[in-house]
Amino acid sequence: MARYRILDYSFTTAAELARAILEYTGQPFEDKRVDKDKAAELEKGTPFGTLPVLEVEGRVIAQHQSICRYLARQHGEYSTARNGPYACDVTSSDT
Repeated sequence: MARYRILDYSFTTAAELARAILEYTGQPFEDKRVDKDKAAELEKGTPFGTLPVLEVEGRVIAQHQSICRYLARQHGEYSTARNGPYACDVTSSDT
């Protein structure tokens, strides 16, 4: 089983959907949250200099939409039906 760790700010962010996917699919994960004023050191080690990121088996996945799509695909929740991927993408997209 993969070991997941979400690194994120301590306030509500777009990573809530990633947490929900992990909870829904029954995947254990570490949820590390840091205050914005203490996040600078963590941000330096991320691909785009910002949080959230998902760490899984030595890889760092950045950008909340990519994180959500990755998790949905890994756990059979990303539809392969004709219009299914569209529905998944709309759900994970910013509005």
